[in-house]
Amino acid sequence: MIIIRYLNFKNFNIFFSGICLLFAQYCYSAHFNDAKTSYIFAPGLHSYETQLARYTPQFTAITGEEVSSPKGIHAINQPVTICKFPEIKLQSTKKMFLNPIDWITSAIMTLRNVKCGVQITDSKLGSKYKINGHASDISKINLGQEADIKALTETYNKHIALYPNTDIILFGTSRGAATTFNAMAQKAFPQIKMIVLEGIFDSISHLLRHKYKTTHNFVQAIIARFTSYKPEGISPQSLVTNYPKDLPTLIVSSKKDELVPYCCTEKLYAALKDAGYSKVHFLILENAGHAGYSCDNQQDKDLYESVLHAFYKHYNQSHDQELAQAGALVWQKILAC
Repeated sequence: MIIIRYLNFKNFNIFFSGICLLFAQYCYSAHFNDAKTSYIFAPGLHSYETQLARYTPQFTAITGEEVSSPKGIHAINQPVTICKFPEIKLQSTKKMFLNPIDWITSAIMTLRNVKCGVQITDSKLGSKYKINGHASDISKINLGQEADIKALTETYNKHIALYPNTDIILFGTSRGAATTFNAMAQKAFPQIKMIVLEGIFDSISHLLRHKYKTTHNFVQAIIARFTSYKPEGISPQSLVTNYPKDLPTLIVSSKKDELVPYCCTEKLYAALKDAGYSKVHFLILENAGHAGYSCDNQQDKDLYESVLHAFYKHYNQSHDQELAQAGALVWQKILAC
């Protein structure tokens, strides 16, 4: 009673929610916790921090906000470092509303966060900075090419300085997946022992050709004009034979992904298999949309999470035994492909 009287109703709710989150994280960690394993997360475009909430129980954003998502697949355990790609910058929320692109992007991020159950507490930096206030400098969007690879390399160097004795699992989604693939094909990252590639495209050219048919060249020219992406530059498809052959890799796609069509991911996987990559595996979901593999559809979410832990177990990495067992049958079918 003394505590309840001391705290007002709002603060008590925040206090109680925090205790629940800590308890949930403790219970989760009891099943999936290994100090020898760490993670690097390479996100897709926009909302680069809140994307992580779909894969780990709770973390602190650069703005100081506590972020979590009960709906997430929670397949990444701490510690984790987020790759900050060059187009992302922290800005005042007051300045954000002066730029229509920024506030439209913020609205889209907010809707996506609500759909995925992402919960964000008040910023410790005050109302001036919010996690949804990250600005996107369109001219610096690189789509997995040199600038993005540089950012990921810098993240890796920062991460191994913090966690020098861990095996790293590199988890990339969308643009982050393409960046991960291209980086691994060109540079040495000795502490990275496993890769997860979610919603990866084989090439922007193929993606646009599939989506826009006869106008794909025009769309590509527009993208090249306003971003740092180069149509003649590298792509995962052009680097297939340079990718490390002994690196366990799980590729995840969905037949309902409209932004990165399933056929683009399947083409990359087929090229890897034709080149003799026996440790590259392919999980196909049925109903989830792009950037929503972990939260759009309950059946897909459960399948994704269980197969992911079966993948971890197969290659002797930290895993949740119960989830790995649940995904064992599907994982065996994936291995047989």
